[in-house]
Amino acid sequence: MNDRWDRALLTDGFFAEDEAELVRDEVRRLPKDATLLEVGSYRGRSSQFILSSMTEEQELVCIDTFRSAASYGGHSYADLRDTLNDSRATVLPMSLRAAFRHLRGKGFSLALIDADHSYAGAVEDLCLVIALAASDSTLLCHDVDEELFPGGVAAIESLVTRHVLETGPQVGTLGSFTVRGRPTWLLDPGVFRDEELPI
Repeated sequence: MNDRWDRALLTDGFFAEDEAELVRDEVRRLPKDATLLEVGSYRGRSSQFILSSMTEEQELVCIDTFRSAASYGGHSYADLRDTLNDSRATVLPMSLRAAFRHLRGKGFSLALIDADHSYAGAVEDLCLVIALAASDSTLLCHDVDEELFPGGVAAIESLVTRHVLETGPQVGTLGSFTVRGRPTWLLDPGVFRDEELPI
């Protein structure tokens, strides 16, 4: 592989190497100047797997609130920034909702969601990421596991059923999806809105 991949393997986290190989394959399919998004970076294990596969022209935006929850604790903005130490990576210490207005127009080609695994949290992250994504972009969701994280799985299934997402390959608990629609009803409370969201 490369030094970045090896450093990722030594970084604390819950991202398996076979899942990282799926990320690598998806990143390598992207345009050489694509912009990527990660929601929930923790200590940077998955971020480094992403960076190890990116071109020099690609950009990664990492978003994390750095709050301790469940098994996630002891991480900080400064630690993640130092761990990544890469001009291609920008770390935003806030929620996706707080970062949303700053990210409009980026047209992300790939996003990895591994943040709030509750139904409410997963629905919000999914809707906001899809609103920020380019059409036909790739959405990777970690911890797609009905037994451990039924809320996240239910949120994903609701968007697959409505043909917003199309299911792709899954490795371990990492699911790959293609964004097939960006309907205004994801974010707009107005009724009878069937237009697509602007990029």
